Amino acid sequence: MTRRKRSRRQRKPNVRASAAASSVVRPDLLEILENQVAFLVSSSKAFDAGFEGEGVRLAAVLRVLMHETAASHSLLGQIGLRDRMLYLDTAFPYSSGNLVAESGLTLQGITAGGADGTSGRYLPSLSRPPVPDRWSGVRRWWELNSVIRDSRGERFTRKDLVLYAAHEDGGAHVQPELTERYRALTRDNSMGYQLVDGGVSFGIGPAPTGRAAFDWENGPALPSVRMIAHEIRAG
Repeated sequence: MTRRKRSRRQRKPNVRASAAASSVVRPDLLEILENQVAFLVSSSKAFDAGFEGEGVRLAAVLRVLMHETAASHSLLGQIGLRDRMLYLDTAFPYSSGNLVAESGLTLQGITAGGADGTSGRYLPSLSRPPVPDRWSGVRRWWELNSVIRDSRGERFTRKDLVLYAAHEDGGAHVQPELTERYRALTRDNSMGYQLVDGGVSFGIGPAPTGRAAFDWENGPALPSVRMIAHEIRAG
């Protein structure tokens, strides 16, 4: 990841080799990095096994790795990698002309019929055919590119999703009240999609007459955090 950024196709970066070659202030930072990567691996496995709550712990680790303020220094920044790395971008490209909500890091999994009727969940897009490799610099990947736009036009970057989950939703802190737009995304289905019986379909707004409506079992925020962990581990 310490190589020069290229305008065309990029080779997969190598975090460990780059870290070993960097100027490290604390001698134990590389060991701490190895621990944080191990946390990402174990929490990702738990998430994939069905414990979606593990997403907030993934957010806490991603915050340690990436978050920079005047008073808080990211682990990757202290090692000298954060601003030199290229980051894998697996999100479907955002379409400015699309009038419906978009979640570029997730899939919609729908189960029809059965004892519980129609149900749907947002899933990390690990199983979809991969988009061509795209690598971005830190600012574009972390805080400029939107990966979710809900039905109200609210846009969320990777940084937004990670910090909301870590600072407000139990990753590192629990706030008495969630920020309104994050609450709408995670609790009130601000994506606007609705499942309906009578054929597996979804739409925006009220269900058609005579067709029962079902809410989604989750929102796209934590599945997106799971994909962000996947992207950063790809380095």
